Amino acid sequence: MFDYRATSLALNKGKYYVLLTVPTELREHFNERKQLKRSTGTRDLQDAKRRQHNISAELYLQLDACKPDLRDMISDLLGWIGDADEVQWLEDNGDLEGLIMSNKYAEDTHDPARDPDESAIDLVHAGGEKALEVYREWKAKLDEGTVASGVVYYSVASEEYLTTTPYGPAKTMRDCELSLSQFQEFVGDMALSQVTAVLAHDYAAHLGQTKSRETVSKKVGYVRRLFDHAVRKGWVQTNVFLAVRVRTH
Repeated sequence: MFDYRATSLALNKGKYYVLLTVPTELREHFNERKQLKRSTGTRDLQDAKRRQHNISAELYLQLDACKPDLRDMISDLLGWIGDADEVQWLEDNGDLEGLIMSNKYAEDTHDPARDPDESAIDLVHAGGEKALEVYREWKAKLDEGTVASGVVYYSVASEEYLTTTPYGPAKTMRDCELSLSQFQEFVGDMALSQVTAVLAHDYAAHLGQTKSRETVSKKVGYVRRLFDHAVRKGWVQTNVFLAVRVRTH
């Protein structure tokens, strides 16, 4: 229904901002603003790109909050068959799609002798056809939600991993917890499946700017073992940190 454009980065007053174009149909909800803008809080382009994903997700959620309920749209297109809850009830009972199809392919039963105007049946057909498009979009979003429900975010994985007490000595556990939190600060709280080998290498390089090779190896090692745990749990298929090698001498 509404196609969101990809976000872009723009440098303004020494910092990068994430910009998102507001669809024309939704601008009334934003005082007719054509763009939403959110600061990344950094002037470093690579840091800005890493933060862009999470900020973009937040901006898209703002737009989503203004979109009409697709079930209400279906109801209106069918000549109002009830509110969103009633439409959901029809869907749960397996009647909604059939009702939409009956509108799309409704037979012309009007009497030309009494009513030569055929526009009424045309409107029924058009409403049914459009309702079918919206219905399919709604079902697709439900399917996406089912897939998304299996997504595990880094913060959740980190907390769960730490509850397994992977290290005995208290100091080592503290080092592990700190290392895991530092990686989250670097990339943001993103889905584990979105962490790439490129990000892993970037993180090691970032640490190497201020830390010794031994420290980098240790900190990367803690995150690598978290991803080993994630592979065993089935949260991700591969450990992207296996490709990161830090020479210690």
